[in-house]
Amino acid sequence: IGGAPDWSIINYHREKGRIIQIIKNQTISTMPFYNGSYCPSDNNLIICSGHKVLKFYKSEQSELKPIQISLGKRETCDYTSHCWDQDRRLLIATEHAEILIFDGTEFRGVFDTQFTLSIFSIISFSKGFICGCDNGTILVFERGDDKEMYKKINKLSIFGNYSMTHLSLPPSEEQIVCCLNNNQIYTLNLSQIEVLKQDDNNFELLLTPFHYKGITGLDLCIRKSYLVSCGYDKSVKIWNWNEKKLIINKLFNEIPLCITMHPSGLHIVIGFSDKLRLMNILIDDIRGYKDFSIKGCTQVKFSNGGQYFAAINASAVQIYQTYTFNNIATLRGHTAKVTNLWWYFDDSLLITSSIDNSVLVWNINNNTRTQEHQHKGCSYLSAALDNKQLLYAS
Repeated sequence: IGGAPDWSIINYHREKGRIIQIIKNQTISTMPFYNGSYCPSDNNLIICSGHKVLKFYKSEQSELKPIQISLGKRETCDYTSHCWDQDRRLLIATEHAEILIFDGTEFRGVFDTQFTLSIFSIISFSKGFICGCDNGTILVFERGDDKEMYKKINKLSIFGNYSMTHLSLPPSEEQIVCCLNNNQIYTLNLSQIEVLKQDDNNFELLLTPFHYKGITGLDLCIRKSYLVSCGYDKSVKIWNWNEKKLIINKLFNEIPLCITMHPSGLHIVIGFSDKLRLMNILIDDIRGYKDFSIKGCTQVKFSNGGQYFAAINASAVQIYQTYTFNNIATLRGHTAKVTNLWWYFDDSLLITSSIDNSVLVWNINNNTRTQEHQHKGCSYLSAALDNKQLLYAS
């Protein structure tokens, strides 16, 4: 399914590696498609659903032919997700927590889930179907008899006002994977779904808690398999990338703008809007030790030996000794904001880039410029120097 401006539906032959059919201008920007699928029993039948748009297509030779459908007197709404149950039975979830039921392209009726909030995802399994809803809730239904098409087995929720945006099942159907709109992924034991209680903590994290907003800083430890990250969710996370687990998760009252980790893995420096903080890493916590009066620092970096750290202060770069906290140098050469820092492998040089169209190489021993590169109209985001002192910039 293509986006703006063509809004095309493309039928692609995976094995032959070529497009079979394409049809353009199938919707508009205010009515985007969310997803599309093939009918399991008829690969020539295709459905695409989205915001106030629901379309069926028939694949015939070299073209996709739209199929006209009738929903009676129902008004269009947000068709949030759909799935196929059994052979040709199609289930379409809506923002009103209703399930539209189709037999192929024939509309058969509406199933009311008796839920008051929106459904965002739906998936079928051997016994029936599962809905992922607002408020971190999943609804599980099994197929009923002639009087009742489906009946509810269970209703379970994750703590927090989040939406279940995606659901996925393995072939064994022992567990279901739930993706939330805060970028967290949980699993639920589906084999015991009928006996699980709503008040229990039934959901488990698939791996670890992730950042649920954008990441502002990232750094690797040289001597340990540690990775540290910070983000707009006001958290700092220390990971063991080798064991794929989260070691420490620390929340702050404000957004950390940048971060760097000492080569020993025992200290970090974090930039905030009002200050720069040197902090110690304990067994299960991060504790502040020394604050520096640098406001709005967007990049900070320990030297490879760990004896120094450099921090951006607008168009200048300040270098501090790690253990004495002395400001041993303030490098002034850029005329606009510095964007990135890079230490040479032996810590004798520091490379800085800026939006003023320049990259500078500094000698740390005497605080002088050894190289200067300028390119008019190019705002450099980063720069590095290899062991042969070849300069690379982006």
